[in-house]
Amino acid sequence: MSFDISWDIDQCKRTFESSDQWQLRRAFLIANKYKYPKDRLVTLSHIFINVEFMGCRRVKVYKL
Repeated sequence: MSFDISWDIDQCKRTFESSDQWQLRRAFLIANKYKYPKDRLVTLSHIFINVEFMGCRRVKVYKL
């Protein structure tokens, strides 16, 4: 699989992110930049922060 890796990670910082959140998300982006296309990686980085900082979890869906 081939995709563009020339994009600048620092352009992904959101204005409302705390420096702690940004540093962790930035490290996540750097560690995974060569594994996923940009759009997917940025989405995964937001999910990662939601889990780590906000305590979000996946809700189990029960079939009735």
